[in-house]
Amino acid sequence: MNSAMQSEDSRINLVKHFLQTAVVIDDEAFMTSSSEDKIKVSDPDRSGVKSIENDKHVTLTRKFHSLDARLIIESFTSLGIICSVVKPTESALHTSRQADIIILDWLLKSDSYHYTLELLMDLLATKTDRNSLRLIAVYTGESNLSDISKNIYDKLKEADLNPVLDQNHIDISYQCGRIVLYAKSGAIISDQFSDRQLKEELIPQLLIEDFASMTTGLLPGIVLASLAAVRDGEHRILNAFSADLDSAFLTQKSCISNPNDAEQQIVNQIAEELRGLMDESVANTMPVDQHAIKDCLAKRMVSDKRFIFKKTELNIDKTVSLVTQGLNSQLTDKHFEFLTKGFSGKDGVELDKRLAWLMSFRTVYNAPPPTLWLGSVIVGLSDGDERYLFCIQPRCDCVRLVGNNQFFFLPLVEPKKEMEQIVVRLDNNYKLFGIEFDFAKGISLTFEPSMEHKAVLAKELSNDGSFEYKDENDNVYKWLGELKAECAQAIVHRLANKLSRIATDGSEWLRRISK
Repeated sequence: MNSAMQSEDSRINLVKHFLQTAVVIDDEAFMTSSSEDKIKVSDPDRSGVKSIENDKHVTLTRKFHSLDARLIIESFTSLGIICSVVKPTESALHTSRQADIIILDWLLKSDSYHYTLELLMDLLATKTDRNSLRLIAVYTGESNLSDISKNIYDKLKEADLNPVLDQNHIDISYQCGRIVLYAKSGAIISDQFSDRQLKEELIPQLLIEDFASMTTGLLPGIVLASLAAVRDGEHRILNAFSADLDSAFLTQKSCISNPNDAEQQIVNQIAEELRGLMDESVANTMPVDQHAIKDCLAKRMVSDKRFIFKKTELNIDKTVSLVTQGLNSQLTDKHFEFLTKGFSGKDGVELDKRLAWLMSFRTVYNAPPPTLWLGSVIVGLSDGDERYLFCIQPRCDCVRLVGNNQFFFLPLVEPKKEMEQIVVRLDNNYKLFGIEFDFAKGISLTFEPSMEHKAVLAKELSNDGSFEYKDENDNVYKWLGELKAECAQAIVHRLANKLSRIATDGSEWLRRISK
């Protein structure tokens, strides 16, 4: 088995491990009695109906649009995925939102596709829905797959979901999800789409492969392995933080200076437990092994089957060795700026910035809104110029506040050599800043805390979902992000080392020669 096949098999197995639920919505679903029934299907007559006979000589009639629920449920179950088949009722929408894979008939209710389109839009109505990793399959008895694809595409475009058709103009990708089309076994379709016609029992495996195609790449593999571990390990976390520890938790909450911090402290501990599960899973599944790396690189090779790192060219085997064994005599530390461009063939600097931001900034959601403290990055206007600031106020000094309080910031400036640097996301762009460690250039601003939370909380702007603070003079500062606690603390530690340097009257010759 070659590297690409091994990598593909590993990815499919990883996806199977990750996927848990599927929902089928079909108003013509029926259930045969058991898997042991022998079903015979005759050719369709002019009415578009097939005659089905089982071994008990009970004759059923099956239309092109019908679906054998037992076959599809058993096929999903054999792959370790729980599947339910439901009618198009009000509860179907809520049930579908919980599923990884959703299968819809195209004609639901009164043989009209309008209800299906409405249901599809309801499934993608919220921001969370649109950003969910989800596969939606239209499994239909209709023959006009191209027309169905166009109807869905137009509806997604109308909803600003940025749809993209595949090369066959039949499957559609949108933001974080994908919609695929398949024909039921009884449908009469053109030879062009003959490979899209499947029996119920074959659909689950194909949909798993479709889902896997949405998660190609090395980083998505690590994410899938990590998230699968979280799903599998929920009971272990619940057992670790069981109710018999409630009394000890109440003691912790009573004794700390700010009792409201106790919940966040436990959240931090839960996050560490989850990290342990993810570390274990990634170590066991090895989603970025040598086969996966070689497969990934093979898809990025230039025409002459070499990777170019500035002026140094490597074949794929030497490039894999570079990734798995590290820099060597051919590519040394001085080449690091050219690696990403060599691997991707694209603008490596922008890719490096994105990953640097992802690895240093934490995600802050709407509830609670961002707190102004160590690691907060804000931008304000001063004399018409944008002023970027990095908050270095210790977190323990940013809670339990009463009245106006001063906060200290270091300016973020154009980066220079030997300067501490961070990447900040500005809308959809990423900008490199240097941190001005000259304490004399630091800035002090005064803010009033929330009376309820006794901390300075950002206010969400309803028009674009961004956050802002206002100082005592009503100057507005837009919140740009928050460094992870350990990253912010590391920067402050280096600042403290710089400030604690001891001046001595030593030999200047000795100082210089020692460098």
